[in-house]
Amino acid sequence: MDFKEFYKLLDEAIAKDVSGVVASDENYNAFIFNRYLSFYHPQIAILLAKTTNRVHWIPDGENEEMSFKCMKGVLPKLPKAFIQYVKKPAVVAAQELEITEDEIKDEAAFLECSKREIRNLILDYAKRS
Repeated sequence: MDFKEFYKLLDEAIAKDVSGVVASDENYNAFIFNRYLSFYHPQIAILLAKTTNRVHWIPDGENEEMSFKCMKGVLPKLPKAFIQYVKKPAVVAAQELEITEDEIKDEAAFLECSKREIRNLILDYAKRS
């Protein structure tokens, strides 16, 4: 997926700018588009849930250009803003405790479990400390 064009489409839908980019299966995915919009503004998530997600007027992957035009028509015009993404708490806890990815990998191999489980254990430890 070409994220440079994806972000241009996102700006076009929200700020109603004209980017000149045509939505296609290489640069547009309705699920990811909705996910980014839900980060953009909390009320957008509610709007999407009551319109596009409930109606399912165009299945994902069937006609990206038409799906994008419908999405652009539904969304209100909003000023451009920085999207604050949520960091994974387990990764942040590992960084704060200065545990490297190699140490996590070694511990996962020793305990015969996944790296995700080790990160969750680190997060639990960090919360208790």
